[in-house]
Amino acid sequence: MNCPNVRQLAEYHERLCSPGKSLRLSRHLDECPSCQQEMLALQRMAILLESMPAPCMPTDLWPGVSARIAAPPQRLFSPWVGKAAAGVTLATCLLVASHLLHRQPESLPASIMAVAPYITQHQLLSARDPLTDRASLVVQLSNGGTR
Repeated sequence: MNCPNVRQLAEYHERLCSPGKSLRLSRHLDECPSCQQEMLALQRMAILLESMPAPCMPTDLWPGVSARIAAPPQRLFSPWVGKAAAGVTLATCLLVASHLLHRQPESLPASIMAVAPYITQHQLLSARDPLTDRASLVVQLSNGGTR
């Protein structure tokens, strides 16, 4: 048996394993000094964790939370700031759209033009079958476009 990982040892320590797995781990621990050391470390850690005091909630936690929920929302900025930001965003979108609409189309290299029908066919197949992936396009291209 390969050495178990820390999670498996922790499950064994907390008695969360099935009986068969527990027996296998027990036999392995009898023979493996490295895993015995790991198990001792887990046991020491469990003892330290159990000896720590339980965290307690502050008595004023809920009143503070309920007061914040009941309080009216605070404005973080003036209403004009939001309107100005919306205007700047709209102006930026219009400039980008204008640039994209008025630029000259670039001619595609001949190698891309030769592959374009296969790409179109792949897009049509992908629309019909959501499980079609890019690998099938590569296979089609490597086979010269034949199916």
